[in-house]
Amino acid sequence: MATLEANPGRDAGEPRSFRDVRDDLVVVAEQLCLRESDVVEAWRRGDTVAALAHRAGIDAKAVIDALVDDQKADLAERVDWGEIRAEHAERIRLAIPSTVVAFVYYGLPDVRAASG
Repeated sequence: MATLEANPGRDAGEPRSFRDVRDDLVVVAEQLCLRESDVVEAWRRGDTVAALAHRAGIDAKAVIDALVDDQKADLAERVDWGEIRAEHAERIRLAIPSTVVAFVYYGLPDVRAASG
């Protein structure tokens, strides 16, 4: 089974380091009606989420909205659990839409598919 790993060298205070790439994979696969393994293979080939959405006849904006909603919900849970202070979470929350758009249209250079 393939897994996705975020760059472990990132500062934990940076918004992108709070991305749960596995959750993003699940959301993308659900939105595009694809298997997770098909999404991973497409990413390995260099396809973006936007390209996959276009081929599936799905508006990339719908995928963006689903990813933003999922990441904001995850962030709220982390605040509730005491993992992140509310002030810090607010800075991260404000960055979520732009990082999701970059992920959907350009991919993330620090996210790679790894065999596992």
